[in-house]
Amino acid sequence: MGNHVSTSKTWKILPYLLDPSTSKTTSLNQLRSLLHKHSTDTLLTNLEAKFFPPGPQQRHIDYDGEPNPTLDQDIFISEVCELHVHEDDFVTALSHQDEQIGRTIEVKSDRVYLKKGGAVPSVFPNCPKYLSSTQVRSESPESKKARRENPALQEAIRQSLESNELEQKKTKVSSYGELKAKLSGICNTKFWTVSVNEQWVRFLLIEDDPSPSVKCALVVLPDLPLSVFLNGVKLQSLPSGSALPDQVCDTSSLSSLLEELEKRLCDVPGVTQDSKGTKVLQFVTSLLPDVIEDSDTPKEPRDLLKCLVEQIELLLAKQRVYSAELLVFASIIHSISPHAYNFTRAASGMILSHPSTLRRVCSNYKADPLLEQNEMHSFSYIRERVKSMQDHEKTVTMMIDEIHIKPYFDYKGGTIVGSSAHSTEPATTAHVFMIQSLLSPNKDVIHILPVSKLSADVLHEHAKHIILSVEKIGLKVIAVITDNNALNRKMMSFFATSPQVSIVYPHPADNTRPLFYVFDPVHLLKCVRNNWINQKNPGTCLNFPEMDLSGKMPEGPPRMKAAYFAAVRQLYTSEKTSLVKAGYRLNAKAVNPTSLERQYVKLVLDVVNSFVSNALRTHGSTFKIAQAESTALFIDIILTWWRIVNVKTPCKGQRLRDSLQDPVRSVDDTQLTFLSSIVDWLDAWARINTSSGSLTKETHSALRLTCYSLVELSRYCLEELHFKYVLLGKFQTDALEDRFGRYRQLAGAQYHISVRQLYECEKKLRLQKLLIFFSREEADCGDTNEDLLACNFSVSVTDDDITSGHSDMDAIVYIAGYAAHSVSKKLSCSTCFSTLVVENREIEAENIAMIANLTRGGLKFPQPWTVHMVLMTKLVAEKLSFGENANDFLSCSNQRGVVTSQTISLLEEPDIEMCENGHTAQTLYGLGSSRCNQCSFEQLLQAQK
Repeated sequence: MGNHVSTSKTWKILPYLLDPSTSKTTSLNQLRSLLHKHSTDTLLTNLEAKFFPPGPQQRHIDYDGEPNPTLDQDIFISEVCELHVHEDDFVTALSHQDEQIGRTIEVKSDRVYLKKGGAVPSVFPNCPKYLSSTQVRSESPESKKARRENPALQEAIRQSLESNELEQKKTKVSSYGELKAKLSGICNTKFWTVSVNEQWVRFLLIEDDPSPSVKCALVVLPDLPLSVFLNGVKLQSLPSGSALPDQVCDTSSLSSLLEELEKRLCDVPGVTQDSKGTKVLQFVTSLLPDVIEDSDTPKEPRDLLKCLVEQIELLLAKQRVYSAELLVFASIIHSISPHAYNFTRAASGMILSHPSTLRRVCSNYKADPLLEQNEMHSFSYIRERVKSMQDHEKTVTMMIDEIHIKPYFDYKGGTIVGSSAHSTEPATTAHVFMIQSLLSPNKDVIHILPVSKLSADVLHEHAKHIILSVEKIGLKVIAVITDNNALNRKMMSFFATSPQVSIVYPHPADNTRPLFYVFDPVHLLKCVRNNWINQKNPGTCLNFPEMDLSGKMPEGPPRMKAAYFAAVRQLYTSEKTSLVKAGYRLNAKAVNPTSLERQYVKLVLDVVNSFVSNALRTHGSTFKIAQAESTALFIDIILTWWRIVNVKTPCKGQRLRDSLQDPVRSVDDTQLTFLSSIVDWLDAWARINTSSGSLTKETHSALRLTCYSLVELSRYCLEELHFKYVLLGKFQTDALEDRFGRYRQLAGAQYHISVRQLYECEKKLRLQKLLIFFSREEADCGDTNEDLLACNFSVSVTDDDITSGHSDMDAIVYIAGYAAHSVSKKLSCSTCFSTLVVENREIEAENIAMIANLTRGGLKFPQPWTVHMVLMTKLVAEKLSFGENANDFLSCSNQRGVVTSQTISLLEEPDIEMCENGHTAQTLYGLGSSRCNQCSFEQLLQAQK
């Protein structure tokens, strides 16, 4: 082995690789020592990996192979020395050849590499020359080919650049004169008609069907601005969607523009029908923005055109992106009715997002009341709502009421819902807390508390916590409104130092501020009616002290009056078979309500209204009704109180011409004076010791507290909060009851809903609030006219029938006045108004008693022929609904239209000329008879039953 090492050329080089400065003998001894310790293969493998690794090499390369501790310790040199490598084998620059231009780009490298293949140490001082001989390397075929083709490519590129420069000089246009000089051959003269003068250059597309007209025009002015017109409309972009150039810079771009317009405006062979439709739609969308942006376009067509443009763009798009307005519209429709939304997507042809997309978008809103049951997310919804409120909207009242729910647990989406807030039992009721702004329509549910059993002190803690949290958010609670439940009264009493029911308490957020307490006036109205109807004495009588409707109490001891509910029932019984009634709105459910029907406010107002009190006064003696006058007085007292406390809009009194229904603007207003008189009236009533015929103690005290509290609340709002007016209708729980009704409708029109349905319905309603959507004004949809054949029924009216109909003439005249008012409002014609309405009351005095008693300046006195039309309508309706025609009449699909058609066929056309608006007597008869049927149709069905 030693002889082999001594004679081998490779091994003779190795000593100098180890250390060139050592002598030959020393290096050989060192190499023999390495061979003695390691095998030949191991030594050669490690030397090759250390000194000759594959790939580019640095000038000094660290060894990064597999570690060999013994060998690394013996071989102490771990770098290739540049003294043993020729300079031609070094790579000091990086190069890249651009194949497009044929040039080689070189950049100096910050590192030094060895050439790949054949770069080995070959310079050894003090050694024979044959040890330093270099290997001849041949040039690769790729580099040789590139070297030979490089000059030819450079020459081709140079010629191309020169040709492009010449073409640009040839087509470039810098003045109007150059443009005119270069117009030859710029367009297809068989398609375009070119007109040139000193003011313009025009390229016109002229159509000859049926007369010559310019369909498209491209116009260039002397300053070289460019405009394109299509059918007289200036285009902002090409039909393809690309922008139009502002200036003409060269004739080549002008020629390309003309060619594109030519392709768009004519039938190109080889184009499929589908692509034609796409091009047409693209062309339409390019024109519509100009119409939308035109200031002369009305708002409603502009909105419709925007919707049309978006639908076309969605139809053409490969990947649909919906606008925010369309997503808001779709989300609101889907939250109201998912079935209606799916039908709209399937049947209407509108392109709307998938319901899953809407659910994903809406999930980002913090509107789920289920999450608010967690303390971490409590009141998150109202925090978002307060951010968009103005300062005047932040003065609110808090309403508390309960809704009965189904007591069961529900598992869905990984959550179990249905348990009570303070126990593991299923909840049977849910206490809902809602706030309502006093100076805006804002009203929001802020908390839902499902419970099975709840004590007054626990409810008080929740109410106090909610008030403090809402105050911390930025709202200002000035009053709490509940019904007259014993639990609510006891809950509010805990706000006082010594528990008691009062009109005002120290505010939990600030003891210097008042917190008023009001019982719901709507609930009290039902309680008064129920107390009245529950009397067990003869005549179902309430004995009350006399009171003037102006609010004045008579001097001396109070004189007692009797209000008989039996009188109301007798009035209904006397008129129930009559089609025209003086006691309008009285019905069987109103006078004999069931336990469930006693909750309906509408049935209370069917009894407590001005028609009933007026009928008792005018027809009491005719129908021999006992205590009719005093019963009418009691109804008027309660009705006046209700008109005052049920004002929710500032213009209600102006619209109804009733000063009592105006907002409270001063502490001396008539409304507050009357409420103070009601307090005195109730105090006088309480001093009369009667065993029956009075309100219950709870209703009496609640009614007194509410009247007193509303007076002081109005004073506080006007003097302390500096309100310009106070709407007393804001201090009731109608908004909360309406919310309960919407819950039941959204849950499938069922009365008892579950806790989960309650949460889901509230979430939908909250989303409708959070999604800002500006709806367009509703279109005026007039009544449709149907041709109803009068020959299907045989109806005749005799003179005796007309004479018998005069018994109800005062009510007929009142209905005729309504019909005249409705028709004149529909036609908006001053000539027809004078034809329908009389100004100087030419009708006999006994026939206008009802209008004269009920009018506040807005009721109409009808012309005699209008009264005759109403009388004929009444007689025809009676003959059709009773007798031989009854079965056929009731089986019709449009009884109102049948009555109108029969009445018009029997009426003699009056001597009325056509007005300037084209309205004839037939028009007035048709509209008037239709309006009469609207008044009497419900009474007709009740009489038939």
